[in-house]
Formats: sequence, structure tokens, C-alpha cells
Amino acid sequence: MGWTFYDANGNRMQIAGDHTLASHLGTLAVTAGGTGATSLNNLIALTTHTTGNYVSSLANATNGGTTITNGATEGGAATIKISLDDLATGTIETGDAVVFNDDNGSDVAKKITIDSFFETGPKLVTEDAVAVATDYFLFLDGGATGDVNKESIADFATALAGSGITATNGVLSAAAGVGLGMVIALGG
Repeated sequence: MGWTFYDANGNRMQIAGDHTLASHLGTLAVTAGGTGATSLNNLIALTTHTTGNYVSSLANATNGGTTITNGATEGGAATIKISLDDLATGTIETGDAVVFNDDNGSDVAKKITIDSFFETGPKLVTEDAVAVATDYFLFLDGGATGDVNKESIADFATALAGSGITATNGVLSAAAGVGLGMVIALGG
């Protein structure tokens, strides 16, 4: 058996006998239809020899909170870690939103506006008996800040006490003959 072929310059070459082509040519150049290499390992360079989308690397976010490891390792398993401690601080305002895990079986992260959170959140809290001496309630400060503050029930009762009204351990009492100017409507 023999081989007849032409090299890249058009020269006719002939090999007689049972031989492999590679044993006579060595590495076949790309211009001659070969790879130009002796191995197929790492011959394709993305963006140079391919088209389409691929991920070149994953990088840490510049706004803090996110750390990515193994993002540019071939065959590596990228790990994304979110740390709330590393996030930038801000002031929450009407219209802002927070992320929560929807516990409806879908395990999908969703967002809720702060307005909606404060409107619907409190009615989801479990009811409990009031402990006058140790419990607190929240109130909106009507001063310049408008901040939400807390006050103990006992202290609030003391603040309400005044002429003819006393507060003891969070309980208001009216002195005999003192009109409170209150109307209590009982109905069914």
C-alpha cells in the first residue's frame, strides 16, 4: 500500500508501504488542514475561536456584601456568599423594599415594600396577654424626627396621670368625684 499526497507548497509526495501519514509529516499545520499541534488539549480559545455567550469570570460585587470564589476556574464550582454585615448602610424610606423568603412551598425570594410590611406585618403577630410591668408598645414620635420609639405600659400610664388621676404599676385610678370626660360605648 502506498500514499500519494501534496504538501502545502504543492509538491507531490509519495510513500510506499504500510506507513502512517503522521510518522512522515509530524505536526500538520493549520494551513494544511491540521491543528498545528501534537495534542488536542486546550486548542480552542473562547472568544478567539468561538462565537456566542459564555461566562468569562465571576467577580465580587463592588457595593459590598457579595463574595464569589472559583469564579474564573475552568471546571470550578463557583460559590456565591452574601454577607449582610458587609452591605453599605442606608436609610429606609417609603417605597423602599426588603427581600423575604416566601414560605408558600416555592422557596422563592420576593420583595415587599416597607409600607406594605408595616401595614400587613403586625396582624400576623401572635396575640399574647399584656404584662403591664414589663411589656412595651411602639409609638410614632410626633416631634421633629418622626421616629418610632417604644415605651413601657407602666410609664405610659404614669404619663397620662394628672389632676385627680393617679397611676400605680401601670393602672390608672380616678379620685372620687373626678369626671374623666370619657364615654364608653358597650355593644354587641
